[in-house]
Amino acid sequence: MTKKLSVIVTAHNRKEYIPYAINSILSASNTETVEDIEIIVVKNFEDDKLDSWLEQNNIKNIITNEESLALKQAIGINNASGDLIAFLEDDDMFALNKVQVLRSLSYHQNLDFFHNSFISIREYITSSRIVPFNESNIEFFHADNLQDKRILKYIIKKYHPELYNSCIAISKDLATKCLDGLKRVDINTERFWLLCAIEKGRQLALTNAPLTLYRVHSQSFSQPNSAFFNAKLLERYVRSYLFMLQYFQKEIVRQVIKEQYVLHLAHYFIITKYNTAKKLRLTMSLFANSLRPSAIYNEYSLLSAIALLSSLASVSLAKRILYR
Repeated sequence: MTKKLSVIVTAHNRKEYIPYAINSILSASNTETVEDIEIIVVKNFEDDKLDSWLEQNNIKNIITNEESLALKQAIGINNASGDLIAFLEDDDMFALNKVQVLRSLSYHQNLDFFHNSFISIREYITSSRIVPFNESNIEFFHADNLQDKRILKYIIKKYHPELYNSCIAISKDLATKCLDGLKRVDINTERFWLLCAIEKGRQLALTNAPLTLYRVHSQSFSQPNSAFFNAKLLERYVRSYLFMLQYFQKEIVRQVIKEQYVLHLAHYFIITKYNTAKKLRLTMSLFANSLRPSAIYNEYSLLSAIALLSSLASVSLAKRILYR
């Protein structure tokens, strides 16, 4: 039996890209696959022209005052009837064959988490495309196997499954299990879903096929070269890790959180006026992590340590090292 797919499109103070995001779903290469897809838009504004267009296309349009991305996703999940839930941020697009891939995944009864790679696109791109894909490109892992740090390090290095909401799909079952925690992670949702899948999930499917078109532009909240990327944003990430340390219980998940917390703290220190002594202490901690065989983010710890040390001389140099 074919399962229903829900796609939750989230937007905050941005409207110009939403039609392109939605058309990338509606224009799926096999038009039969969009018939039982539910699209839910969760945004913080009203717009007569856009809202009318959404209604004409039978798209659920939910307006909320919530600023948090996590709370927007939670609202979408509470209104979703699909067995599989995919996320799409308003400025991104699905590849035209991603819907077909998600449909094929719906036959895997125990699948809780899917992540694909992405292609970067410029801000003026308005139409999607078909990207090369073969089912053999998907690698499956059981969540229990990820207790082995070697396997976890392998998938993080190869697939980067903690990056970008628009690359993630989860089961409704996993979404329901983790909904209470989701509401507290603010903007750090993509990392939360991976960790939730490891802690509570069953099977994960990962691929390097670029089934998401990730838009690089000046109005992004998460891209380092955007004016909206600032210390306040990084502080929100740092706070989310402190909550997740309380929420998750499995030791391997808690180790991931602790290491990611230190990495984000380094980013925060680089663009703020923290004193030299604090920066040096964190640099030494990152160097130590990079040399520890049991660490998961060795290479990222080393890069962050070098960038943080460089920030003592030049913040712009540190940013070039970290965000190259």
